[in-house]
Amino acid sequence: MKQGILCKIQIKFAVLGLLWLCTGCSVLTDSSSGESSTVGIEAVAEPETIAHTEVTEVIEPTEEFQESFVTVELLAVGDNLIHEGLYKTGMKADGEWNYDHVYANVRDEVEAADLAIINQETIFINDRSKISAYPRFGSPPEIGDSLVRTGFDVVLHASNHTVDKGAEGVWDTLNFWKEMHPEITVLGIRRTQEEYDDIKVIEKNGIKIAMLNYTYGLNVGTSGKWYTVSSFDYEIARRQIAKAKEISDFVVVFPHWGTEYVYDPPQ
Repeated sequence: MKQGILCKIQIKFAVLGLLWLCTGCSVLTDSSSGESSTVGIEAVAEPETIAHTEVTEVIEPTEEFQESFVTVELLAVGDNLIHEGLYKTGMKADGEWNYDHVYANVRDEVEAADLAIINQETIFINDRSKISAYPRFGSPPEIGDSLVRTGFDVVLHASNHTVDKGAEGVWDTLNFWKEMHPEITVLGIRRTQEEYDDIKVIEKNGIKIAMLNYTYGLNVGTSGKWYTVSSFDYEIARRQIAKAKEISDFVVVFPHWGTEYVYDPPQ
């Protein structure tokens, strides 16, 4: 950017110098009479006019050269784990449950990000009698409504608690997102084996970002439907990451693993 502007300035100075030299030659003084002579004025005037025209075209830049950068601000929140004391705070006597208060203090930050991602560690369940906490979690779907109102764009569902309510919880969760918030990108769970290698790509500010989500394992088995949850496997991950690189500018992987209740990554 700076070199381009400097180049224009140098050209401007060079042409102005040429004009000064020509003007100095346009009027001659007769030393014998002390009067100015007009000899050579007509011959010099035409080049001066031409030079002036060239200056007008060169020294008036029509635009400033600027460098531009395209960025995406990605915010990721981990382990939205809904214990009993938490889901009870949103239960109202009239049956209208709401959890906006849980996320009120972070809403501004979440909304400010270009892409906001949250790991919804517990599965949703429609049957109120099956809502529970540790050790087999099943959370009210209203949690999902509040996540959307808070500003989250992507929800991760691959965790060790994904199948805590069996296939029912997985189907309830998938149906909830499809019917209530189809604009939300859901990762980590699916209905069919054919969907297993579908890579979700989000385009933001002209940048394509592929996202993958895996869990280290499950507390409850999938009853043969292994494809419903993305459990981590090196060969599967390599294949999917390679495919993701072909169809995106960046690949972001969200694994659900690690040591609980520590604040630093394990070595």
